Amino acid sequence: MTEPRMISDMRRDISDPEGFGSAARIASLLAQCGVGMDGAQTDFTIEQTDSGFTALCSVTLDPQIQALGDATDVFVTIGGNDLGFVSVASACLIQEDEALCRTAVEDAEERLDGILESERVALVALKEINPDARVHLVPYPRLLEGDLTVGSYDVSGEIEDLQGRWETGLETMADDLNETHGGFYYVGAVTDVWDGHGLAGEEPWIHSDGNIAEILHPTVEGWKATGHAYLAHLGTSILNGHP
Repeated sequence: MTEPRMISDMRRDISDPEGFGSAARIASLLAQCGVGMDGAQTDFTIEQTDSGFTALCSVTLDPQIQALGDATDVFVTIGGNDLGFVSVASACLIQEDEALCRTAVEDAEERLDGILESERVALVALKEINPDARVHLVPYPRLLEGDLTVGSYDVSGEIEDLQGRWETGLETMADDLNETHGGFYYVGAVTDVWDGHGLAGEEPWIHSDGNIAEILHPTVEGWKATGHAYLAHLGTSILNGHP
């Protein structure tokens, strides 16, 4: 949220039989590279090699915090990548390797306190840019639900405990920041609407396969439910003055 993010680092052979990429192909690569994307720094170059020509592209997005502007309400969900959700899902759901799964979860547990502190720093920085914004801390949907084990390892139970600790930490943080800075809220309604819809739940609302950009992100149903939770939160927490 507070640092630039590289979202693409592409390398493509653009040689054709005549020794160079066609104008149409280069134009297509430029579009894929994100040239002209708002809030992005793009580096697109073409290198000549012994075998032909190679297009190199990197796209770095500006820190999200720079887009805050004069927003009145900001919903923030951060920390999943730092905690290692992808590693947990890969080891426990895709590879189904008990040792790797246990290590991934234990690593996440060890990192949690540090991640909470980093989140606090980022949230304070956000408030400094826009002191009047109401900042809403949103917990992640429960990643795993149901009775999921890998070998003899109770993955669901461990992940549920981990996310429960995280949610408690975020709620406490919201209360603390609201006292010291004002305008911080915890969106507990998200956890409620997602009950039963995590991976391995009866009706999952999280992508577990398909497009790599969507894996571990909510489905359309999940986004809709989250949106309804946001509206419910705004109605009860903000209008009634209860953080």
